[in-house]
Amino acid sequence: MMSNLHITEKQKNNNDKNKIEIFNVTQIPDITIHDYLTRILAYSKCGNECYISSYIHLKRLLVKGTFKLTRFNIHKLLLISIMVFSKFYDDHFYSNKHWGVVGGINIVELNKMEWVYLELIDFNVNVSTVEFVFYTNLFSVP
Repeated sequence: MMSNLHITEKQKNNNDKNKIEIFNVTQIPDITIHDYLTRILAYSKCGNECYISSYIHLKRLLVKGTFKLTRFNIHKLLLISIMVFSKFYDDHFYSNKHWGVVGGINIVELNKMEWVYLELIDFNVNVSTVEFVFYTNLFSVP
């Protein structure tokens, strides 16, 4: 009976695909990605490491095939990913209530999205030094 406890990779991927529905919206937000990121930057005071780590983890999820970025999910995924890394890196981070106001998302939904995102990344917020330096250099403006 132990085999019933074993979850295949295919089952896990299907479960992940069901979970990511929480990031989808029915109507594309009026705010552009540029303006949304500018808003997050203005109201979060995150360091560059939050943005770079967020990018790395979103890219990992894309490569893994967990989801595809669309105009219907990009806003929420960016907000949650940046919020998670703000909590990891920053000594003084904002509450989820604050993040909800910044992102235009109610607190109940935001809390669920945070949990789902952490599950999708297997609660692993680590980024190797080599990977971090590579992306820092890639995004650096000369």
